[in-house]
Amino acid sequence: MTFRDILAGEARKALTLRSLTLATLISTVVMLAFTLVDALAAVLVNPARGSVSGLPGIDAGTYCFFYFSFLPIIIAVLVTSSEYAGGQLTVSMLAVPRRGAVLAAKLVTVVVATLGLAILQAVMILACYQGMLGENSVFATGGGWQHLGLLAQGVLYWLMLGVLSMSVAVIFRQQTGVLAVMVSLAFLSTPLLMISTAIFQYLPANVGTMMFMAREDVSNIASDPGALMGVPAATAVTVLWSVVAIIAAAIVFTRRDVGARLASAE
Repeated sequence: MTFRDILAGEARKALTLRSLTLATLISTVVMLAFTLVDALAAVLVNPARGSVSGLPGIDAGTYCFFYFSFLPIIIAVLVTSSEYAGGQLTVSMLAVPRRGAVLAAKLVTVVVATLGLAILQAVMILACYQGMLGENSVFATGGGWQHLGLLAQGVLYWLMLGVLSMSVAVIFRQQTGVLAVMVSLAFLSTPLLMISTAIFQYLPANVGTMMFMAREDVSNIASDPGALMGVPAATAVTVLWSVVAIIAAAIVFTRRDVGARLASAE
């Protein structure tokens, strides 16, 4: 069996998973509703809302990636842990004993699902916020590339959350617990910056948020704004978190006994 066949099998599992389909539909509706309402409010109240460095609207709407950071977590955990929850993993491993290939296929599936959702959110932000800003749009005032850069960083943040959540789900083989821990991590990490910026800024949720959130917003929370790392460092740490998580998941997944009926695996 080739990797292409394994990947196709993982894709079919994801596409036929009802909970994943429902979560994706609800996520799309929630993102669109919030983006439309908030963008309309931003234009009515202040067309230049979210300006950074004097560029109107350069970070308008990017905070949606923070508000809805639980969505890629849910998607990734559902894709990864459905077989654990249903007990089908042993059967899958008997059919495809190459555990490394199975994990790689799951990773590709999670990346595609998370990336698709993140790009959809970025498109919504572009269409709603910048579309309504009209002559105040960043594309009309010379800040278009900066805005697109922030959106790309937001997409990378969601991608990192998806990979990290998948890895945690693989290691702990638990759906509800992993969801609770990862969603809590996404939202409760930020207040910890008020305790110690130098230490807690390295948490995945914080370092990811610093890539695209306005510097002023993060500085207002931090106990020591001067200790905050820059965007390049935050991006590097975010990527490092993802790489370490995948390596840890691969070590556990390839060495674990997934079921009494499974005699051996390559």
